Amino acid sequence: MKRQPKQEQRSTDDADASVRVTDRCWCGSGRRFEDCHLNRHGEKPLPDRAIVAKAAKYFERRECLHPQASRQTCGTVIQAHTVARSALLGRIVDPKNKVSTFFGADRSANRLFRPIDVGWKEASTFRGFCDKHDGPLFAPLEQQPFKATPEQCFLLAYRAVCHELYQKRSSWNSRNDIKSLIDRGLSPAEQLQIQQLLGIQSAGIHAGMSDAIDTKFQMDQALNSASFSTWRCVVLCFEGETSVVSAGAPTPNVDLDGNSIQVLHDRASHVQPLAFGMAPLDSGFVVVFAWRATDAAPAKFMDSLLSRPHDDVPHIVAQVMFAYVENTYFSRSWWEQRRMFVQKHIEQLAYEYNPYYKHPSYLLKHVVPWTLRSIEWVIT
Repeated sequence: MKRQPKQEQRSTDDADASVRVTDRCWCGSGRRFEDCHLNRHGEKPLPDRAIVAKAAKYFERRECLHPQASRQTCGTVIQAHTVARSALLGRIVDPKNKVSTFFGADRSANRLFRPIDVGWKEASTFRGFCDKHDGPLFAPLEQQPFKATPEQCFLLAYRAVCHELYQKRSSWNSRNDIKSLIDRGLSPAEQLQIQQLLGIQSAGIHAGMSDAIDTKFQMDQALNSASFSTWRCVVLCFEGETSVVSAGAPTPNVDLDGNSIQVLHDRASHVQPLAFGMAPLDSGFVVVFAWRATDAAPAKFMDSLLSRPHDDVPHIVAQVMFAYVENTYFSRSWWEQRRMFVQKHIEQLAYEYNPYYKHPSYLLKHVVPWTLRSIEWVIT
């Protein structure tokens, strides 16, 4: 069948009825309609895993996020760890050298969401530092016992913020590929709905990326001057089997009681992150939370955590990791020992794409075998 002349051809779908094939597509991709959504409803849908694999290449890009990074000073970009490999990940590895995570797991239509196993040497890594800068920068963490010095606490937060920025940049770069694949085979009305949702998500990613750039810039200044007084840190010291490890920089908008502490979609104000990381001890480990001294939202979140009974804190901290941070890994043996209702609850926390506008609920027992030994404020 011959194609009609382009200037006369129009889509027969209601959602596209007013779009000429030579126009830019309504979805905002920048491509012509005929090369984008004209026949999208007739294309074969792709499984989630295939779409994720297509976007994965953007998360393999290489850059060094060191404040003095340049072509003259950098070496080879490496797989930098956000969680200490041998000292923490080594504690949760199984006999097959695997650790478990929900990061990369399929979100199926029937809402089954099960953890997957990944190689422990690849877990928690990102290509965000070069070999010349990573080692010296984080030497106070990797080569010295953890003593909760201002520098050590700051570096845990810095690494988490750098990882957050790297992930947001990668998500932003992958957005067009996602937009071109995710609505294949759907009706025009469904295409419109999902593209509108992606547009909102893209705006959020861009805003989050801008905020992460701003936060890192401020941290670079503190790092260059070796002055960490602009940051507040709380060190939670735990005893017990490590079982779960994580590092991240979420931006909670409600405290543990559901009270609003910041409005994430208000672009007139900067989003206030609450960074955290972990470090090993001879007996147990610490989770360090850090935030800018001028930021009220993370301070309120921490107040709501530290006001809880000490027996509740370990379980809440672990669930915050699963709810807000994909970069969370755990022991398969610990997982299999959890009661079924605990597993279901954690799966639901990890399943939520956006926990910020759905106040997570928290179990107060049976989650982790940790005991809170001490709470220490780091004074700079």
